[in-house]
Amino acid sequence: MSATVAIAALLSGWLAPDASTPEPPAGFDMTWSAPAGCPTRADVLARVEDLVGAPIERLNAPTLHAHAEVVTMGANWQLRLHLESPSGATNKRIDAPRCDTLANVVAVELAFALDVVVATQRTEALVHQDAAPEPADVTVATATRSPPDGARSVPRAAENARPRAALAIAAGPTLGHGPAIAGAIVAIVAVSWQRVRLELGGRTTTPTRARLSGDDAGAVVLSGTVSVSGCALPRLGPLELPVCAGLEAGTLRGRGFGLAKARTTHEPWLAALLGVGVAWAPRRRFALWMRVQASAFVLRPGLRVRDVGPLWRAPVLSGTGLLGVELRLP
Repeated sequence: MSATVAIAALLSGWLAPDASTPEPPAGFDMTWSAPAGCPTRADVLARVEDLVGAPIERLNAPTLHAHAEVVTMGANWQLRLHLESPSGATNKRIDAPRCDTLANVVAVELAFALDVVVATQRTEALVHQDAAPEPADVTVATATRSPPDGARSVPRAAENARPRAALAIAAGPTLGHGPAIAGAIVAIVAVSWQRVRLELGGRTTTPTRARLSGDDAGAVVLSGTVSVSGCALPRLGPLELPVCAGLEAGTLRGRGFGLAKARTTHEPWLAALLGVGVAWAPRRRFALWMRVQASAFVLRPGLRVRDVGPLWRAPVLSGTGLLGVELRLP
């Protein structure tokens, strides 16, 4: 019996209609292509029958054609599923960490489609009867079936729920972290989910100079900070639109020059952060992004020259524009 089925399946592949055929033949058929080690076509059909609660041949051969192909995508697997039924054709692509999970997804999709097609056929048969049966004679039976292990959740939702790590480096101009526009270099370690992202960042600025009025004396100023932020990740097509808020703490370093007693001093600061940006990932593990950040100082650092007075103090607000690249794992 198994040899007969295998020969029939082979012949059906040789005799499959070309793309010019206007309508597929009536009945149910399913092609399955997957790498070695994945469940076989027979395994998938057995799972379908477990779900529908009956052999497929007893379902009045509904018009349903399916082509399922599983390919490897790096460390993951991808299902490419094409379904055709009287209601139309659909194409789906689903990623999952295991091939067996995708086999279960195909089984669930086919079982659902078979139920829908059979229900449609039965409804059309009732409509075309000369006399409709009394309502009491028509019963719709539903059965609660448990899908096989691994098919109880949607794989893409499971994938989205898994956190991903990211390492980013960015640079751009900053104003307010020193007495003049400076360059900022930022490194970020992040963990992200589908809609949320947590970041730990470090920033340093290039030196700028604060000068005493009318004198070639003052201080060379630079700063270093660390920050913790949480981001919402709304999406627009292939783009991520992070909106981030957090805290930034660090020190302002001033080294005197042209003064009788020049020395180096460190002043602490604390600021609230708010940032908006856009990120684009042309590859799963690589992203390009840009962001604009504003800092509202809670603790404003400043520099003074002894016996002269204030040299410079940070403004209430500062701003930074960044362009960055990001490596995402896994």
